[in-house]
Amino acid sequence: HSLIPVFWPMFETADSYMIGEPPADFYTQDVLNAAKDTTAVVFLSRDSSEASDYAVSTMKDPNGDNFERPMALSDNEKAMLELAKKNSNGKVIVVLNSDVTMEIAELKNDPAINAIVWAGLPGAQGFRGVADVLAGDVNPSGHISDTYAVNSISAPAMQNFGLFFYTNEGIDPGNDKGNWYIVETEGIYVGYKYYETRYADAVMGDAGAASAVGSSFDGGWEYAREMCYPFGYGLSYTDFSEQITDVRKGRDHTYTVTVRVQNTGSTAGKRSVQLYASTPYGDYEKARKIEKSAIQLVGFGKTGVLQPGASEDLVITVDEYLFASYDYTDTKGYVLTAGDYYFSVGSDAHAALNHVLGAKGYANLTDIEGKPFAADPKCVYQWSMDLDTTTYRYGENAEETGVVVTNLFDKMDINAWEGNSVKYLTRSDWAGTFPTEPAKAYLLGTEMETLLQGDFYAKTSETPSTDIYAQGKGNGWKGTDNGLSFVNMRKVDYDDEETWNRFLDQFTLDDLVLMTANYFGNKSITTQPINIPQKSGGDGCQGVGDEPYSETLTGGAVLWPCLYTSLLSCTFNPALMAERGKLMANQALFLNQTVIWTGGGNLHRTPFGGRQAEYYSEDANLCYLISVIELSEMEKRGILAGIKHFAANDQESHREGLVTFFNEQAHREGALRGFEGAVRVAKVHAIMQSFNRQGVVFSSACEELNVGVLRDEWGFEGEVITDASSGTTTGYKSHYVTTMAMGTDIYCLDGDGVGGTIVANYIKDNDDGFILGCMRRAAKNTAFALSRSMAVNGLSDDTVIRTIVPAWQIIAYTVMGVLVALAVLSMVMLAITGIRNARAGKEAGHEGN
Repeated sequence: HSLIPVFWPMFETADSYMIGEPPADFYTQDVLNAAKDTTAVVFLSRDSSEASDYAVSTMKDPNGDNFERPMALSDNEKAMLELAKKNSNGKVIVVLNSDVTMEIAELKNDPAINAIVWAGLPGAQGFRGVADVLAGDVNPSGHISDTYAVNSISAPAMQNFGLFFYTNEGIDPGNDKGNWYIVETEGIYVGYKYYETRYADAVMGDAGAASAVGSSFDGGWEYAREMCYPFGYGLSYTDFSEQITDVRKGRDHTYTVTVRVQNTGSTAGKRSVQLYASTPYGDYEKARKIEKSAIQLVGFGKTGVLQPGASEDLVITVDEYLFASYDYTDTKGYVLTAGDYYFSVGSDAHAALNHVLGAKGYANLTDIEGKPFAADPKCVYQWSMDLDTTTYRYGENAEETGVVVTNLFDKMDINAWEGNSVKYLTRSDWAGTFPTEPAKAYLLGTEMETLLQGDFYAKTSETPSTDIYAQGKGNGWKGTDNGLSFVNMRKVDYDDEETWNRFLDQFTLDDLVLMTANYFGNKSITTQPINIPQKSGGDGCQGVGDEPYSETLTGGAVLWPCLYTSLLSCTFNPALMAERGKLMANQALFLNQTVIWTGGGNLHRTPFGGRQAEYYSEDANLCYLISVIELSEMEKRGILAGIKHFAANDQESHREGLVTFFNEQAHREGALRGFEGAVRVAKVHAIMQSFNRQGVVFSSACEELNVGVLRDEWGFEGEVITDASSGTTTGYKSHYVTTMAMGTDIYCLDGDGVGGTIVANYIKDNDDGFILGCMRRAAKNTAFALSRSMAVNGLSDDTVIRTIVPAWQIIAYTVMGVLVALAVLSMVMLAITGIRNARAGKEAGHEGN
């Protein structure tokens, strides 16, 4: 949600960042003397925050500390490190207490730094685990889920991150916040998919990959100079070997891959196994603008504790869909192009890619230090496939729906409006398409203006009257008692339209309004025989709380910073991910909550985004796989797992109304893929939208997103809630009739039902049966989701929900009323006394004269 305390220093802007490191003279000589002959443990920290991003170069430390970029070490941090090196026993350990990727190449290359430990945001209890690792009592086995580049702004996405205004004057969107935009010209090349793909093409001598364009240094582009630590990197106190021993393809388009892991070192430990795929890229793909990452994660697993010399066969199941590509120019659907395919394992994405390049016959391979890399054929499995444009042609439940997966987001591409004026990055021409400046966009034409202003639903001559429904004006907006209670619906299929319509016929129009109202929980519906109980909801990826923004969480809630979403992904541990989902659900049950707005499906598009801690990773497939594991455990236990923010919430700077342009392949394989596993596989029943726009259309009013993809293609059955609308009556979030018409069900933080009331009044004033039908659809979606949750616990066919005021509340309110009345009376009497005294004083003065 976006309930921002007013004291936050940066709201949708980034002009300052306090690193918090004092100057070197803070450390007195007594302190430095006490550190002699000890190991120095140095903590460096960066954090992220909702509603504010890091800026590339304009941020200043208000305390006077200087830094080149916020991810780079500041002057005070460098000075403190020098003190640590000079005033210790010669051993220095750096702990990165950070939820964003920092620029740490100078630490990596400093021989005086003995170890770097990434701890994320582990919290007070989690730091016990950090201490265990430092002491050697626990062998670390995590791997980073983001790329650590030498230069944090070297990624192609950084040219179009921040705040950009239209090149022409355009229209004045007023309160609709539509005058800022970004164009995601990097396409699919986010994180390692850029760095590793460019490295592969440089090795193969293709497409200007080694040219100076996009290089952080003088001369041509070199991987080892750009890379600090690659995606998936992680060290252990022992060594392991890996080899693919068996691959079997099932009839359901999955592959079962067996990886033998052996502990070849001298210390017991676990191994995170990362399985990658490499797919063909040639003339066919280039002609159709189908971009391919040279390597991409498709599965992972974790061994048990292996003693020295011991081995384990780890089986990883891979869904072929995860390495299909979206062709948005020709097939306009997912394809598996013809050619050679590879599975590969490795200690990280770079090692896995090098094994593939070795299998292809390339010899000039280097590791992240630029040293020769010896590819291992045992780490690779190769096979060939013919062109396949049909396997993924249809959406979920295709037998019943027959929905064809095809282009839906053409108008979200700026080139649909401006005639191919913007170049998207392609690996077929690194030098010619790498973004070197922000993309320019113009506001053009009436259609664009109408969509941008957001109030674009209009009743037509074809629109039916409200009389077609039982709540219609002919029935006085009342319902009809059909004898169906909420608990009766717990086993009614979503597609049983007859039964659901009979259930919905019982709602009054006021009841339908209540179904749209949500403030950390749903309202009760007491109309007989419906009886939907009121339930609360939790919010936040760090835990479950009655009120997540209060200083003290109530109800016995526990925050789990040690398993913050971005830290959870670095475990690469399916069992731990499942356990977290299970424990979150159990706590929600304890707190009587039906839904947790949790699970971060958006990508770490850049290192500078404010929501890094809440979202899983830079890699869409990793987001997909984690959400399947974690969120399905919540749903199994009757807790609605409401993944957020749908979709492409790629920055916090001016997130409200931000126009987000992209091409369809990048959107489907990136921004949408992060949510797809939660919906298609985990079968979650709740999803939260985002503040930004899909192209020029507000996410909550984007039918292509909320209906076309989410419901028609993915088969979603559940409730769709806005991000915080807070019952606003002005601005781009206030076009409630349009958002209701385009697939939104609930208005977040609108506990008084302001949005639903506006829709209901529109229905009454315009006799619009279509919008009344939309309100019924919204009520069905919410009721269906609740009926699959713990909200049905304790209910029976004869349960009656009533709103009562307990006697103690009546007494308390009466006492409060009396006290207020006495206080008012006292103030009145005091005022009267003051007036009388003033008059008496004046009279006395006159008499004295």
